[in-house]
Amino acid sequence: MNQPISAPSKNELEELALPLTHKQRRLVANVVYEGMSGTAAAIQAGYKEHSAVVSASKTLAKPHVQAYLQALTMSCFAERGAKALSSIERLMTGAKSEYVRLEAAKDMANRAGWQPPERKQVTVQGDVSVRIDLD
Repeated sequence: MNQPISAPSKNELEELALPLTHKQRRLVANVVYEGMSGTAAAIQAGYKEHSAVVSASKTLAKPHVQAYLQALTMSCFAERGAKALSSIERLMTGAKSEYVRLEAAKDMANRAGWQPPERKQVTVQGDVSVRIDLD
C-alpha cells in the first residue's frame, strides 16, 4: 500500500516561496486555490495578456516553482480533506436517496482501505452431451 504524502508545514511553504517572485506566487496560488488554467492564472497574477501562455508555461516549468506548486497543492489537500470527509459522512447518513447514501458509504469504506472482493467471470469451454432415455 502506498505511503501517504504529508503536507508541508507553514515554515516549509514559506521557505519554498522565498525564491519566487510575487507574480510567481500569485500564479501558483491561482492555479491551486482557484483552479485556473495556467494562462488565466498568469493574467490574473499580472503577466501581460499577449504573452500569458508562454509566461505561464515557462514559469510553471521552473523547478523551484514546481516545488512550491506541489507543496501548496498538498497543503490544500490537507486543509480540505477533513471537509470532504465530513461531506461524505453527511451524505451517507442524511441523503434522501438510497443510491446517494450507498455511494457515499462505498466511498467512505474505500477511503478506510476496505475494498469489496473482485468479481471474476469464469468461462468454461467444451462440449456437453445430454442423453435422455425415455424407455
